[in-house]
Amino acid sequence: MTSLPIKAVTFDFWGTLVDASADYTPRRVALLAERLGSISLEEAMQAYAQAAETASHVSRIGFSLPTTSVLGITLDALGCALPPDDRAQILAYWEEVILDDPPAPLPGIAETLAHLDNLGIPLGLISDTGISPGRSLRRVLEHAGLRHHFRQLTFSDEIGATKRRQHPFRSTLAALGVRPEHALHVGDLPETDIAGAQAVGMRTALLLQHSGRRDGAAHADLVLERCTDLIDAIAPWLQSLTCHRLLAHSASARSCHPAAMAIHRAPRESCRSSRPIGRCYAGARLPRNTHGPRGSAAAGAFTSSW
Repeated sequence: MTSLPIKAVTFDFWGTLVDASADYTPRRVALLAERLGSISLEEAMQAYAQAAETASHVSRIGFSLPTTSVLGITLDALGCALPPDDRAQILAYWEEVILDDPPAPLPGIAETLAHLDNLGIPLGLISDTGISPGRSLRRVLEHAGLRHHFRQLTFSDEIGATKRRQHPFRSTLAALGVRPEHALHVGDLPETDIAGAQAVGMRTALLLQHSGRRDGAAHADLVLERCTDLIDAIAPWLQSLTCHRLLAHSASARSCHPAAMAIHRAPRESCRSSRPIGRCYAGARLPRNTHGPRGSAAAGAFTSSW
């Protein structure tokens, strides 16, 4: 495992910053059925599910399907049309219903972000979106009091690519002014957060707090039971950054202070590891073949409930 200093940390949104268990689908479908009048709630739900599956397929190959297209596919499946004003109202409701009942931040995430922010570590957000677009998720972050911690927000609906592709990661790091080998991505889904970040050369931390996706533990550099484990888990990398800064600001210095060098070790040495070598497990016990509420590869695709 590299000992290069961490100069930036990026985070996933759903299941990493906020709870991902809320399902806004029933409210969206109910409004659609009400506006169409002649369509039953069950018919509307079936059409919506077909549209969501199409969006999931598009997401799995690395692209983002706009909400307006999801609505269009739903209406086509029902063989219905709507006047422009009604269509615009339904679209606005679908995208903004999340603001009526915004998801709660995960316990401890506010303190974790504040700690990193106070250390001067640039923070970014990289999120795949479902029906709720980036502009709505920005308002969720503001409501939760988390928005001000981030220097860069990247949403798949705004850049046209999901974390299955490299562009969201590379564009975020470019905005933060940090090379991939000096950055860590924290997320809860192995197939998008871990695989996507590693594809560009970032280090990765798999967060189990919400998703429980222990099936991805073997692939991540760090495995965190809770988001509050992050600071201790990356402390050696942050100490390495301090060491580099000291060298950069002291032309006469040949090495860092011995006290600083004493804790400049590979991160796995500072964690309660469940294995003697390999990954760093920050307080996590990892039974095999167990899955949490988002425990399948499909969880990394478009999620219409969001």
